[in-house]
Amino acid sequence: MAIDIVVLANSILDNPFSSRVHNFLRKLSVYRTMFAPVILIREGSPLCNLFFGRLIDDRTESSHSYIEFLNYIRQEMQK
Repeated sequence: MAIDIVVLANSILDNPFSSRVHNFLRKLSVYRTMFAPVILIREGSPLCNLFFGRLIDDRTESSHSYIEFLNYIRQEMQK
């Protein structure tokens, strides 16, 4: 599923950050014919809390949770 360039072009805000994000998304659609859906979440939106909640709780039996991973990195840096 490709990114709809028409929708993308109509949603560009007049600031450098918006231009960088849209250029990145445009390049994704050019260089990759298939990729996972891209969902942009605005800071402070309700989806932001949901995203971080799932990121922190994302754990399987064979891997660390996000918090465990951060603690591991901190411990390794202190060695």
